[in-house]
Amino acid sequence: MKTTRPTVIKGVKEEEAADSYARIESKAYEMLFDYIRFDLLENPRLVKLTELTDVLLSAMRSFGVSQIKDSTKKHLKRRLEQEFCSVLHFEDLLQNNKQFVIPDNISRLQLARDTAQVLQHHLLQQGSSTSRNRIEEIKKVGLCIRDAIISQDAKMSWPPQPSELAENAVNILEELEVFLHTVLTGSVNRPEEGYSARVQRLIKSFSQDIVFGVSGGRQKPPKQILLPYAVKSLTNNVELIQILNRFGHGVAYSQIEEMNTAL
Repeated sequence: MKTTRPTVIKGVKEEEAADSYARIESKAYEMLFDYIRFDLLENPRLVKLTELTDVLLSAMRSFGVSQIKDSTKKHLKRRLEQEFCSVLHFEDLLQNNKQFVIPDNISRLQLARDTAQVLQHHLLQQGSSTSRNRIEEIKKVGLCIRDAIISQDAKMSWPPQPSELAENAVNILEELEVFLHTVLTGSVNRPEEGYSARVQRLIKSFSQDIVFGVSGGRQKPPKQILLPYAVKSLTNNVELIQILNRFGHGVAYSQIEEMNTAL
């Protein structure tokens, strides 16, 4: 016998699902209305509209709804206005399209306190966001300087020649020089008359430490050789030279001895 497919079943099931959703939505709204009457209005305070949305959605999920329709969230404010009329007021206090619900029976003092807390929390969030943005910018600058250091071709003969250890042999990358000048002086513009003696001295010192540290000791600026060599000549203190090496201010004692042997 030839059978026909029941073409109306799908429509019936969809209609039943829609009716079931509507019943659950209605029950969830009743729970939300009770929450407002017996909690929010009994203890008047400033709340976000999103908090009331969460109460509604939690109630619907507790009844077995796994997928919330956009219309449920979209029409919440209108349903609250229809149910409570002038008892609830809706204001965008922060001018950021985020509504706050203000009970009509809230005292001026409580409203002032709640508003102050909202503004303080908003300012803290802005400060935190600004801090995160700055950290991301600093990371980019750090990677840029690191790439410039690693990519430079700075070879030193071993043992180094006196000319390679002279003050004019210190080669400071432009990226590193600009960064250190900005950090040390707080100015983004290089003075026409040049850096002061103090700034020049610190830039040369810090830049050599950074290059030595970033390269893992593969690049040996003059400072990292002359400083421990001078300490050895003056004190012959092995431990002091090792301390300088651990802090990135000079090569290891064994390399000083190796250089002496080679010389």
